[in-house]
Amino acid sequence: MKSKEKIYGKVFKELRLGQGISDKEACKEVCSRSTLCRFETGESDIGLSKFAGLIENIHVSEEEYFAAVKNYEPNDSEIFFQKTKRYYEEGNINVLKKMLEEFRASTKEEDSLQVLMLSLLISNLDENFIVPDQDLENVSDYLMNIETWSYNKMRLLISIIDRLNINLACSVTRDLLKIKKKFLINEYRKTQLIRLLLNVSYSCVRHGYMEDASVFLEEAEALMATQRIENYITEKYCLRFVKGFFFLILGETEDGMTLMRKAVDNFSSTEDKEIIERYERYYKEALEQVGMKSKAGE
Repeated sequence: MKSKEKIYGKVFKELRLGQGISDKEACKEVCSRSTLCRFETGESDIGLSKFAGLIENIHVSEEEYFAAVKNYEPNDSEIFFQKTKRYYEEGNINVLKKMLEEFRASTKEEDSLQVLMLSLLISNLDENFIVPDQDLENVSDYLMNIETWSYNKMRLLISIIDRLNINLACSVTRDLLKIKKKFLINEYRKTQLIRLLLNVSYSCVRHGYMEDASVFLEEAEALMATQRIENYITEKYCLRFVKGFFFLILGETEDGMTLMRKAVDNFSSTEDKEIIERYERYYKEALEQVGMKSKAGE
């Protein structure tokens, strides 16, 4: 296991580079470049006062920094995501149902997000499992009252946004765009916002909210354009798919199908079972929506 010093320094360096800030700029009036180098490589720790100055110089809050650190040090939320991903890929419905029962018994309002996510995963594996309306209602009530969007709340929202009431999904996304600057302070948070915009764009196209879809897609593209595209490979495939769906609904059938099929083929190279199955399902549903026979999997 990596020492905390190595984790802290590694995360700091990634955030600094993600902001396009040089080591000279980062350590300005705080410490020497050699001190910063030793911190980033895990050779030595750094004092609290210097640490505060360093993250200020790279325009990152302590909350955002430690949220990024938690990506390397699994907490309860990270363990939850790891477990659900593994059990889903194994097709272990019984364990997922057991987890669902445990979260249903919780009195924490925020656990409604986990409940809905588990319900949706189980429904993907078991066609006889019906997602209770109450799960959707509980999430709707909770989303309307969130004041602070933590890393893990956003991660859960991204996983369920396409199954929410479309008006609620659009409303939440518009509210998040109003505080867009809070998601631009590092690549972790920016990527989350991009993924949310792409997922909600898909839902908008599916429900015929083409104007909203256009706005959200433009926002996603603008965010992706600020960094090298290789940093957003999965997001690039998602964008390609949603654009294809957009064209398909507008009647540009050939261009739409070409983009969508290419995106589905791209996803097959990611070796992520959940996302591969999701976009195969999206492709099939999209063709059925316009009265065409599905060619998914050909």
